[in-house]
Amino acid sequence: MGQPEKFILIDADVFIHLKLVGLLIYLPKIIEPYSLSMLKNVLDELIRFRSEKNEILNLIDMMKILIINLDSIDNDDMIYEYAKLITTMGDGESATLAYARFSDKKIISNNLSDIRNYCEANGILYLTTIDVFDVAVRKGIISLNEANEYMNTLLQKEKKVPDTSIESYRISRLYSYRKIQYFLSD
Repeated sequence: MGQPEKFILIDADVFIHLKLVGLLIYLPKIIEPYSLSMLKNVLDELIRFRSEKNEILNLIDMMKILIINLDSIDNDDMIYEYAKLITTMGDGESATLAYARFSDKKIISNNLSDIRNYCEANGILYLTTIDVFDVAVRKGIISLNEANEYMNTLLQKEKKVPDTSIESYRISRLYSYRKIQYFLSD
């Protein structure tokens, strides 16, 4: 089975956030027309030391998330970039960023301290958990109140989100409508 032409790479933190608030199974609908993909390095991070390993694997299977093994990619520049990145950040983020850079893919990650500058310097479009909530609201999949409740749930669980509400995020310097327009249908 070949890789879909349009897909977006998901990182472990966003997977965990969306699973925590019950929105994960809606992610394929939220990111249409893109398909979901995940680097094997990210999958390994997700299931390592987790009691819900089988549940995570079942969700990945049910959601038809394409798993990409970086080791099977024949791109020396990508492998070199991964080796360089792994010295400064985690395995999953390093693999995702290297793959995104050399395959012109978009990513969903909430690890802004690791990814933001790199993505901006290399022209990689990235979404955060709150961007996913924003797209879901704009597509009518969840209400604005639900999105804000999800954000509060994450904040109460001490998960990082870049703002406290969708409304305040939309007027912040971090917000970019350009980032989410790819996921909104005409």
